This record gives sequence, structure tokens and C-alpha cells, in this order.
Amino acid sequence: MKRTKRVKKQKRASKLIYSSALFQVLKFIDLEHVSQYQIVCHRFYDKIIPQYFNKMPVKRITKFYRFVYSKKAVQTFDLNTLDWSNRIIENSGWNNLVDNCQVIQIESGRIFLIGGHFSPNTYSQKVSEYIPKLNTIEERGKLNLSRTNFALCSMLGLLIFAVGGQTYQDEKIIMNNQTEKYYIQDDEWDVMIPTLNTPKAGLALCKFQNQFLYAFGGDNGKSKNNIVADIEKLDLEFEDDAEYIKWEQLFIKKKELRPFAFGLATLIDDDRILILGGRQNIMASNRAYIYNVNDGHLSEFTTQMNQADYFMRNGPQVATLYCQTFFLGTNFIHCWSQEKRKWIVASEAYQNLTYTNVLPQTTQQQPNNVHQSPTTSINFYPQQDVVEELQDQY
Repeated sequence: MKRTKRVKKQKRASKLIYSSALFQVLKFIDLEHVSQYQIVCHRFYDKIIPQYFNKMPVKRITKFYRFVYSKKAVQTFDLNTLDWSNRIIENSGWNNLVDNCQVIQIESGRIFLIGGHFSPNTYSQKVSEYIPKLNTIEERGKLNLSRTNFALCSMLGLLIFAVGGQTYQDEKIIMNNQTEKYYIQDDEWDVMIPTLNTPKAGLALCKFQNQFLYAFGGDNGKSKNNIVADIEKLDLEFEDDAEYIKWEQLFIKKKELRPFAFGLATLIDDDRILILGGRQNIMASNRAYIYNVNDGHLSEFTTQMNQADYFMRNGPQVATLYCQTFFLGTNFIHCWSQEKRKWIVASEAYQNLTYTNVLPQTTQQQPNNVHQSPTTSINFYPQQDVVEELQDQY
């Protein structure tokens, strides 16, 4: 079995090997091939390509996607125009979807819908991909483990990691500590050797330098409302070495991180990770933190979010456009203005900016049954099912 897996990995690598001399023209090569160099020859290229491509141009994400299962529709928010649109899925692929699935939009713009559960005791391994140009949903390779309420993270447009979550075994819901990795080109999932130190659901997952995974918070399920403030790290450099690869529990030098689950974690520069929102019990939080990876220091962000929110099922959808950074939450779209250095109402994101000559005209249209509050971020179909589920569980 081990030999079979090793042969598979060798075959994957053989498909990706290119001459190392090409690094001089990397900026002229599409992101997918650049990413392949990084994965195959990372020990060499890390030394010649600063910060693991963090500063390399990538396809700019300009839309957020949310799937309304009960309406068999995709709700799209255009970050250029701040307009909403709804589309009914064209093909029968909707039947492949699972209610409560997790959504992730990877660096190349592809959109995957993963796992989820049909009912409190029926969990899914299904994976699908939404194709915006065709407005269709296509089935993809299944997870090895049925799970819901897990964390997702993509890397270089070629890999997706699924960590933790909940599963159903022996007629009871249990927390999961497993990590799976999806090879997008091969359409295949592998269960990785390391497991979380504490099985948990609702954790926030973030990549760093395309070599590390960081997991923040979560619910360990040991007792009712048992939300944690754990931080764990996985070094992918030792991926093929069972003796060394493991999730490492980190010590927070300045322990100001309040326990939370279903928050969002995203890299904001070469050294720091931003942690947003989440919930404590069933109450949403508006807290924001900065975690410095280099010195392990944790501190509160400049200001807290305007609206309390958690990040459940929509996945880690974050995008920066015209010096504004948008975060897709469960109940709101949050916006941080880099120019104004404060949280602002998302519907007013492009007002009174220096770069007004390049900004699009916004029409501010809203989809049917969507309420726009003048004092909050952009609101959309309330995820009442999420609220009810949390109330049932906690």
C-alpha cells in the first residue's frame, strides 16, 4: 500500500518537472505552471523566488459565491459593481450537491463545494465544482471521510486541504482530527498522516508561505459549548516523513485570543495572519486579531468589525479590489478600507476614494427578498438554517 502511494506521488512529480533555468522568466509564465515548479522543486525555488510567490500576480477574484440549496440557485456578488445576481443551476448537477456543504474559491477562480450533511446523522463525502461560464455543477472525486463543519484552504491553485470537522459514527456525532489533501489536477483525495492534537469542528484554516497550515480555534465537542482558543501548525515540508510531520500545538505569547469557532483566518502580508469573527456558544463575535507568525505574538486588530458575524459554509472567500478588502461572512459582507484604515459599509466601499477615476459605476441592485440596511454591511439571504442548527447543537 505504501509503495502504491509512493509510486503515485512519483508519477505526479514526473508530470511537473521542468528545467530549473526557467526561473528567470517565471513572470511570463501562467500561474498554474509557476505553481508546479514550486511544488516539485520547493527546496530550491524557495531560495530564488521571494516569499513563495506571495507577490506573484494571480488571477484577481472579483466575485463571491453563495449557494442557496433550497432555491437551487447560486447567489453572486460582483465586487466591481457591488451588485447581486441570482441564477438557477442549469443542469442536473444540483442533485450532486449536499445541503450545508463547504464552499471554497481557489486562487485560479475555480469553485468547489465539498462535504456537508443531509440531516443531523447523514454526512457526505461528495465533492462538486461550479462552472460559472456554463452555470453548471459537475461531480468531482469524493472525500475519503464523510464530514461537515470542517475547514478548507487552497494552495497555489493546485491543492485543497480539508481539516477537522464533524462526522457521524456509532449513532453519534463526533469531532474529526483528520487532514485530507486534494490534488486538483488528478481529482484525487489523500488522507494525510498527521492528525490535529485535538479533534474539532469550526476551526479557521490559513496557509503561510505555501509550506505551513495554521488552524485557529474551533469546537472540540468535549462538553456543551466547549469552544477553544487553540493554535496548531503543520509543516508540509516533512509531508513524506511520518516521523517528523505532525500538527504542532503553539503557545500564544500574549494570550488575548478569546475562544471562538467558525471564524476566518487569512494572510495579510509576509508575516501576519488576520483572524476575524466567529462565535462563542451561539453568539457571533465582531473581534479581530493579528497573529505574527515570526514571533508568535497575538494582538487585537486596529479596530473591531462593525458587525458581529461568523464564517460558516461560505468558505474563506476574501478579495481585495481598489484598495478595499472584502470578506464574505454568514450574514454580512465585511469591508476593510486600506485607504481609510477602518471598517466601512460594503455598499459604500468605492465612495470618496483617491482612485475614483478607475472605479466602476455601481448600481446597488439587490436580489429579491434581500434586505439592505443603511447602517450595516451588505446583507443577503439570511442563513436561518445555520442559526437553527447552532441552537439545536448548543
